[in-house]
Amino acid sequence: MLIATQSRNIASTSRYFDEVLTQGDYYLGQEINGRWQGKGAALLGVGHGSDVTKDQFVALLQGKHPITGEPLTQRNRKDRRPGMDLTFSVPKSVSLAWAINEDERLIDALRETVAETMAKDVEPLMHRRVRSGKHSSSEQKAATGKLIYADFLHKTSRPVDGVTDPHLHVHAFVINWTEENGMHYAGQMEEIVRQRASLQAKFESRLARRLRDELGYGVRNTRFVQSGRVKAGWEIDGLKRETIDKFSRRTAQVEKHASEKGIRDAAKKATLGAKTREKKDKGASVDRLRDEWQSRLTAEERAAFANLLNRSASDQNGEDAASHSLQYALDHHLYRQSTTERHQIIGTALEHALTVSPEEMERAMDRMDVLRKTIDHEGADRHFITTQEVLNAERQMITYARD
Repeated sequence: MLIATQSRNIASTSRYFDEVLTQGDYYLGQEINGRWQGKGAALLGVGHGSDVTKDQFVALLQGKHPITGEPLTQRNRKDRRPGMDLTFSVPKSVSLAWAINEDERLIDALRETVAETMAKDVEPLMHRRVRSGKHSSSEQKAATGKLIYADFLHKTSRPVDGVTDPHLHVHAFVINWTEENGMHYAGQMEEIVRQRASLQAKFESRLARRLRDELGYGVRNTRFVQSGRVKAGWEIDGLKRETIDKFSRRTAQVEKHASEKGIRDAAKKATLGAKTREKKDKGASVDRLRDEWQSRLTAEERAAFANLLNRSASDQNGEDAASHSLQYALDHHLYRQSTTERHQIIGTALEHALTVSPEEMERAMDRMDVLRKTIDHEGADRHFITTQEVLNAERQMITYARD
């Protein structure tokens, strides 16, 4: 899963750094170090992969250089939006495999997948505003493909009734900054937000593929009912939904609160997390937590965990699976509309195929017999797709209406 949360102001984001980002491992009661990532880490001199300090983080929130403290941009409004938190979460079964089987390789797989997705898919979408000439008061933007972000690995969820669940996730906090031709600018992240769903699909397909091909886990698509709605996703093969639900108490807590308040909208539900949080538990060791997690399992469930790596992984032909899933995506998106954007087709196809890489899906999309058109929308290229069949149907409808 990928959630994008826009920061409201510098003061609240500074508190977020102290109270959330650096306090992820609740059971250890220790601060965790974030790491600077992205092309901007080198351009700003903090070093790619180096530890994040609060002074550096706050300086960047304020639009200042993280080392010299000098202003980075000419305009630096007090009400500036300091950045965006991109939270990458793994399916619950992946967190459980880490927690119950103590498979630390899953931590590395998560970190590597986040870094790959940020570098290949998110960073190229960074833009800057164009505020010169005829565009001085417009929404015109220009692609820069450069950003800086701080990543923080968290391993558990917020406690429910004093007990926490395993929940592997990474916060990638993207600073409101970019650079072009030696000049520093405020970042324009509209395209990142617009393409969140397809970015999520790329992250999840890479992670599922890595678990299957490098770590030896079987993976499968899933559909299940939660709060009366059917949800689609994927999990490690071999664990039942009842087992997974035992360790999803934080989600159940938020869903219950939403139901009581009559909230159905997913975006509004996302805001309930902060309202239902308990204080962090700093008194539990990882060993004590693992004992508690083990105590929730039946003998049958323990046996299932012991056999997770003994299950045969599904073997898909990449090219055939990609073509099949792209046709599914085209049918899905063009059923009620005459055109759709390329990233939407890619995202839906990746969800359907699960373990086909984004790169293979893009190549397969290039081979598809479809009609393509690129539109410049205020400086951002948007790539639209349709088919000859849909175009013919549209023309017939227009002719019928005229007659």
